[in-house]
Amino acid sequence: MSSNIEAEDGNFSVFKKNIFTNSFWVSFRYVVIAVIGLAVSVAFAHLATKETFGQYQFILSIVAIFYVFSLTGLNIAALKSVSQGKSGSVSKAVRLSFLGSVFAIPFLVGYGIYILTVGNYSASVGWAFVLLGLLFPFLYASNTWYVHYEGRLLFRPVAIRTIASSAVTAILLFVGLWNHMSVFWLSVIWFFSTALFSWFFYWEVLREEKKFVQGKDELDVRYGLWVSFQKFVVSLTENIPTLAISFFIGFEAVANFQIASVFVGAVSGLLGALTAMALPVIFSNIEQTHRGLLFYNVLSGALASFGYFILVEVLFLAVYGERYRESFELARLLVILPFLVSLRMFFVNIFTAKGKNTFIVSVYVVANILSMILFIVMFKTAPFVWSAGAYLYSINLLLLIPLAFAYFFNASKKTDSI
Repeated sequence: MSSNIEAEDGNFSVFKKNIFTNSFWVSFRYVVIAVIGLAVSVAFAHLATKETFGQYQFILSIVAIFYVFSLTGLNIAALKSVSQGKSGSVSKAVRLSFLGSVFAIPFLVGYGIYILTVGNYSASVGWAFVLLGLLFPFLYASNTWYVHYEGRLLFRPVAIRTIASSAVTAILLFVGLWNHMSVFWLSVIWFFSTALFSWFFYWEVLREEKKFVQGKDELDVRYGLWVSFQKFVVSLTENIPTLAISFFIGFEAVANFQIASVFVGAVSGLLGALTAMALPVIFSNIEQTHRGLLFYNVLSGALASFGYFILVEVLFLAVYGERYRESFELARLLVILPFLVSLRMFFVNIFTAKGKNTFIVSVYVVANILSMILFIVMFKTAPFVWSAGAYLYSINLLLLIPLAFAYFFNASKKTDSI
């Protein structure tokens, strides 16, 4: 028993060292990316119509749903392999991801053709889906490159590369918006900039992988497939609001929702990165005590909500103007959301590392159904601000409560581990 406790304490000490050594780079990365994202949203708010911004977000949301064909869970499987000292596996994950992505082509191209035929949306939206669909395998497959570094707790290289990629993409979008390009060309800019950087970084990893021979090509594909399905459900949760608002209300409402969610997205990205830092430690000893990790998430979530409140009250109207007053009112309602998101991410990471993917998927499916029913009922009878706010809080609480209950119920049955 004492040896187990010493091992757990030692492993958590590794985590604390990891936090203090790498949290700067993770935080710096997401702070800079958040600022870049804020700048892009401001550019859209002032240089494009709400309709254009709504269409752009609609296209990105649809494409994100089809990431499931890229087998995105292979990223986590590769991270698990690398963090356990089995070098390699990144290239195998990329190959499988590319092959899987091919199956998304007919769906995206077909949807684009449907839009062009029926004419529900502008032709630019339809042609964007056709082109992005044809080239879809090149978008996400190589995104596993970061695992090569984070699996070894090297967060600085990832921070530098992702910041560079985001900055160049933002600059290109600024140029497109300044020249009043259509949503088709804005989508093309985002696609090609993202894909080219990702493949270049993967090429760097391929050169680095030659230095490592231990455990090459070892990849838990079955685990990766389960996580892929889990990520698909999670992706639906993140993109359903945009799609539901576009279908039921319209693209201008999508723009209002996205502007209101900018700060939440920025804070959530930082929280997600900080909680993901613990994954290599969790994978290396899944049965360790997690009370310390939970404390870090509670603390970071509380600080995130406080920082979010300050950002919204000080910057929002000054940056976006009265044109987005409705977005400001919604953003004010979401002040507690970063805290809930932080806890949710912690529990999802723990259960993912323990292979409880079916449980996570079940919770997400039920939560999505119930929260969407609430949204459909409310948007017909309540102002948009209240219906959208109720949806976001309901989905997060419906996810958090069963995950937390299962976590503490399991913990109560084991005195030394979860």
